[in-house]
Amino acid sequence: MRKHVKLLLVMSLAWWLAGCDSDDHPRLTPTPQPVPIQQVSIGASLGLIKNADVSIQKPDGTELDGATGTLGADGSVAISFDGTYGGPIVVVVTGNDSATYFDEATGTELAFPAGRTIRAYAPAPQANVGVTILTELAAQIAATLGADATADDITMVNEAIRAAFAPDVDDLLSVPTLVSADNMNQSLAADAAGRYALRLAALAGIATGRQAPALGILDQLTADLSDGALDGMDTNGPIAGLDYTGNDFASAFNAAVQSAAATLAGADLMADAGNVGFGNASNVLQALADGGVPLPDEVIARIGAGSGSGSNDGSGSGGDSSGGSSSGGDGTGSGSSADSICVVGGSASPATIPGSFTTSPYDLTFGSVQPNSPYAEGDMRSFSFAANGDLLIDNVVVASDPVLCGGNGHEALWKDEASGLIYAMSSLLTGFNEVNVGASDGTYYGQFRIPDMSSGPPAELTALAGMYSAVVITSCSGSNCPNTTPVGDSVSVVIGNDGSVMFGDRMLSSEVDGALFQDFTNNSVEPRYELYNPTDTQGESYRALIYVEDGAPVAFGLKHGSPCGGGCVSTKQLYTEIATLPAEVESFFDDLIAATAMPVTMTVVMDDPTYSGATGTQTNTPFGASAMCRSFDITAARDYGSSNDRPRFVVYSSLGNILDYRRRTSRYRLDTVSGDQTLSYNGGQFTLRGDNYIDFEEGFLGTDTLFVSTVRDRATSDPAEIATACADYHRVEGQVNVDTGAAVVTIGLKDTVSGTTLDTRSDQVQSGTPFDFSFVAAKDLQFEVVIVGKSPSSVTCTVMNGTGTVGDTDVNNVMVNCVQ
Repeated sequence: MRKHVKLLLVMSLAWWLAGCDSDDHPRLTPTPQPVPIQQVSIGASLGLIKNADVSIQKPDGTELDGATGTLGADGSVAISFDGTYGGPIVVVVTGNDSATYFDEATGTELAFPAGRTIRAYAPAPQANVGVTILTELAAQIAATLGADATADDITMVNEAIRAAFAPDVDDLLSVPTLVSADNMNQSLAADAAGRYALRLAALAGIATGRQAPALGILDQLTADLSDGALDGMDTNGPIAGLDYTGNDFASAFNAAVQSAAATLAGADLMADAGNVGFGNASNVLQALADGGVPLPDEVIARIGAGSGSGSNDGSGSGGDSSGGSSSGGDGTGSGSSADSICVVGGSASPATIPGSFTTSPYDLTFGSVQPNSPYAEGDMRSFSFAANGDLLIDNVVVASDPVLCGGNGHEALWKDEASGLIYAMSSLLTGFNEVNVGASDGTYYGQFRIPDMSSGPPAELTALAGMYSAVVITSCSGSNCPNTTPVGDSVSVVIGNDGSVMFGDRMLSSEVDGALFQDFTNNSVEPRYELYNPTDTQGESYRALIYVEDGAPVAFGLKHGSPCGGGCVSTKQLYTEIATLPAEVESFFDDLIAATAMPVTMTVVMDDPTYSGATGTQTNTPFGASAMCRSFDITAARDYGSSNDRPRFVVYSSLGNILDYRRRTSRYRLDTVSGDQTLSYNGGQFTLRGDNYIDFEEGFLGTDTLFVSTVRDRATSDPAEIATACADYHRVEGQVNVDTGAAVVTIGLKDTVSGTTLDTRSDQVQSGTPFDFSFVAAKDLQFEVVIVGKSPSSVTCTVMNGTGTVGDTDVNNVMVNCVQ
């Protein structure tokens, strides 16, 4: 449900027709009087924005005479204008073809597109005005007040957004430190401007996987706040594709603050980062209405629409569409069995399906996939809505008796009792749009929607016309994979001028097979196009995936869906990249494999115990805190990720992936210094050292500069080096005895000083089964071996020699005795 519902309402016609100001103060004498000059210094931040157009307007949209300018290279501009006006002002920063902003989440300059604006409302002209994501959120509310917005109204709106999103910032209109490539390296001070900047960087960091994170999070917050509350919903219910959920924004923000601080903050601000918290955005519009801000009726009507929650015992709370705050606890909320369908809150009432929805089935494709979804990206289903209220999926009735929730007339909801899934179809009032899928507890899984369709061959597809040759890298197997191509075989892929795509002897054509075309080039994960045939009467379907980069194909995939058992499962054949990795990167991987003679066992010989994860989305170390002297097996392979079937090169270890290079971006840097080769990209770096060590490092790659490079872990396979580094690190191990038969026993290693469980080991054991922990303990650790779990529950276990202090040798006399 990508409904970016804007708070911005249509302004009055006076916005467009405003003429010159009339002379409200006629002169008493013909003697010319000096015109007072007002100057406003403006700093705009997404991070630092430059070359964008700036104007200062009245709330009715009238531009103050001469009050225009352009942001300079430092992200600021000083604008002077006639100082006789003292009312509220709106500072508008507008993108153009040459405007850019520095996105802290990507570490790069990105386009600030033509026509895109961010604004700040001020109660009166003032010396300095900062224009940020947060002032734009406030502006979207203030704009609904129109030309009648007063200074007090604007002050209250700004204060509401400040209290909700930036409680430690004294003034929402203050100018934050403007972050760019020149000052990104741990430069933010622990002052008001630095804390404000860190907060903005953290907001962008929540959407770090997107192509333009700062603008992406602004769009998400805009949609989310349309009902007044930061709850993951708009006025129609759950919002698809958010980078957070309604109940975890604060935790996502706090994590993003710590990540941004590691790159941007100086030592003082880093120490103070824990105080850069999130306020209370439970319902900003309601707070303003309660405070007397004259919000328009259409804005009042949005308050609480689609929001609220409930439980089956009648003690929950339900939002309503009339603007009041939601309440419950009297058994009349969303507690009945029928009301439990209303995962977005409110009481249930019967829904009537319009006749226009019942005339033919809808062939839909699943997308915006969330964790634990029962459907996968790209799954296709045929939905039918019967006149009697039945919901049919692939011609099978899965639910009946649709309901409306909380007075929301747009969305009909069904509950599939067999699976527990909730299906929400909209819009009953304006025409079919989508079917959202969720669970009874309010979890959102994704949505089925009508694919983009083309009346003729898509221009994006025909532009790629040509013949390509690829090699099969992965392929499905078994009875569900007819006509599969073995791994290693070559296959030809032909894209025709008529929009057809041929994989080997399988043709997908919009002319022949009624195939549909979908453009995923704006997908934040991987640019790609899709051409697919709807499921035919035999249950067969094919889907072509075409990955593109710089206007050319770099990889192909073919997904095949076939009938099996009681339904249809999606299987796939995927083909390797037809374009090689950048030559330098290819060489790095070749050298890595040759130098380490992969697969090889390596051991961590240097570890930063304060580090718990990498800053980027493209690479991570598997080690984190307390990894010293852990051993792992390492290997490398070309592969396809489990998400969106993305082509990638992965360095694996038995502890997890340690390097994940995807063709999502060509931005990387390869350095060779003193025989050491370092591959740096998108948040991390991986160094193959000339002395056969491997370093796993945190970093952030800018346009041509690597910011913050700190070795977090170092590993080697050299026995002498391992013996030296690990002389004071020892294992805790022992034996498990079961009196008869076998049992599953989970054993934990606990630090008795901190109370932290350092490691667990779970095995099916019988008498005499040895155990050891992968965690390697430092000398002088005070430990305890504890029983964490056991199965069957009737098993009773006791631990002997399970407490002590690690000395100069391994602890190997722990005995766990279990009785059935």
